Amino acid sequence: TDPEFSSVRNLRDSIRSTPCILAINKVDLLPRPLEPKDVRYIQSRVEKGRARMIGAYGVSSANGTGIVELAEGVLSQLGGRDVFVVGSANVGKSTLVKTFSSLMARTLRLRGKNKDKDDQRREILKNLNVTRSHLPGTTLQAVRIPCFPSTRHALWDTPGIINKSAMAYSLFPSHLMEPLAQPQPIEIPTFGNGRKVRVKKGHSILIEARWIADELLNNNNDDVVDEHSNAEENQEQNGDEDNRFTLARLDIMEVGRMDVEAFAFLPSCLTIRVVPTEIAPKAATIPQEYVAKVQQLVGMAGNFKDNEVSQPFDIFKGNLKDGIVHFDSKSDGGPGGWIRKDVVFASLGWIMLNHPQSFSVRPWCVQGSLWSKRRSIYPSNLEQLTLGE
Repeated sequence: TDPEFSSVRNLRDSIRSTPCILAINKVDLLPRPLEPKDVRYIQSRVEKGRARMIGAYGVSSANGTGIVELAEGVLSQLGGRDVFVVGSANVGKSTLVKTFSSLMARTLRLRGKNKDKDDQRREILKNLNVTRSHLPGTTLQAVRIPCFPSTRHALWDTPGIINKSAMAYSLFPSHLMEPLAQPQPIEIPTFGNGRKVRVKKGHSILIEARWIADELLNNNNDDVVDEHSNAEENQEQNGDEDNRFTLARLDIMEVGRMDVEAFAFLPSCLTIRVVPTEIAPKAATIPQEYVAKVQQLVGMAGNFKDNEVSQPFDIFKGNLKDGIVHFDSKSDGGPGGWIRKDVVFASLGWIMLNHPQSFSVRPWCVQGSLWSKRRSIYPSNLEQLTLGE
């Protein structure tokens, strides 16, 4: 769900002319399967400044989506070479290797007539254990997996490359960000689930850590006797700005006569809130009460000394005046002049913006993190299309 920011940026320098295939993993977490045109578009985005891909596949280790097609693509380009699975930490490489090699074991036999060797290989692959953890560095060394028809070449599972812009383990202590690192489905944004909103000029969309607010709310409600009290009423009564942890914000700077429609495609551990820009937070600060609780649970195992629990928000200026992104109805609009664009925040998800006229926004992300803009992957009527299916 985060292909642009989880891909290896200096891959081209390392592999030079070696053929490369892109596996877009965990597509089962998306609200709707990727269409071929979306896969091609993501491939073109990943290729910018990186290695050129000879193929791209949307796959899922959880339900097997695209694994057969990926296997066929790899085998067609094998040419007697080893295959190395590389990528950032926590993108599901080891689980993908397990699923891929299991398919190879079921469908391919070793060349020649040595049945004993083939049975031995199948037994190795059948009992292959992969390590799963939300913490980076779980795979400590390259693991050779003999799953191809010849013993001369193999599949290699490699340690994850630490991404310095990763919110889950590089910018904050990893034990505090555990829910963000675990696979979670992305809901279709609706007004009912609070992930579809209309935003006026001078207001900001905040992406917040739901797990921290819920945890602290539960702590505050431990002594509440009334078992029938409504959760939303409790949140209003106990809601405290100090209990919120904002991970990114998007300011709406200029709009036409209509409010901007915003669709938040985020994992379930995150939520959004709209506030006047003048009171929007200027830093991402994990509540001290939550820090103390996790420290008590993990003790010396936590990397609290290596990472700060508060980071300032930053804007990317570059060639943007004051970090403001302008969308023009003539150059960015589709049929009828409607503009539909995604603002993608690394490690978090994306907010799709929908408006019939030119408008401007200013994205803020945690210092050291990244954001980008792209054409929208999904239509604005995704909810109706899904109900129709």
